[in-house]
Amino acid sequence: MLRSVRGGPDLALPLLCTTLAELLALLQRRSCSDREPGTFYRNRMAVEKAPSRHERWGREQYERLTHPGLASIIERNIGAISQTRRRADCSRTWHQHVADWMTRFAGSMAFVYLHVVWFAVWVVVNSTVVTFDPAFGTLTMIVSLEAIFLSAFILVSQKRQGELSDRQAQLDLQITLLAEHEITRVLQLVAAVAEKAGIRENGGEIEELTNDVEPVEVLERIEEDEQREGEEAPRAAPS
Repeated sequence: MLRSVRGGPDLALPLLCTTLAELLALLQRRSCSDREPGTFYRNRMAVEKAPSRHERWGREQYERLTHPGLASIIERNIGAISQTRRRADCSRTWHQHVADWMTRFAGSMAFVYLHVVWFAVWVVVNSTVVTFDPAFGTLTMIVSLEAIFLSAFILVSQKRQGELSDRQAQLDLQITLLAEHEITRVLQLVAAVAEKAGIRENGGEIEELTNDVEPVEVLERIEEDEQREGEEAPRAAPS
């Protein structure tokens, strides 16, 4: 089959890689076609974005019946997070798909069982039937190459997961800062109402709590404490 390709076996491997890449890209487009704009999913989402009053009431009643312990805002947040995760999965390139698949397969028990059977058959056949691999040099080379490629696949997958984690951490930080700002404003309003009503607070913590927290100052204080601990650690170490 390789020699039947025009140009000889030298062009067979690049042609096979190109064909595999095109198939993976086609599978990616087909798996994401119902979630990309310009398809039926866009029309369905357009309808869901602007439901009528009766549809909203029916959906809220259905959510209350199916999940009575969850509020509607929690249901919307769960749906938004799921949609964002699907969109991130859909935006992966073909080599990221391959890296994620290899990482999942390498972390499964099927991968372990496959290697146990492979090594057992290799050792038994090489030791008893025919000695095709003296000193197991070929097996060592194959396992070393496999470790190199698996490390590359895992690093690619971890890089993508790290980018998603950094994005989630930025979102969590923004939400935390927004919540701190809102709580500070609520405390200021409560303090103003208490002062207007003639209610006095015994402790002095209310004045500190009504002050805005500067994230930069907190970060600088943390860095100063860590630097001070790093300088004091060698001094406290026993000689």
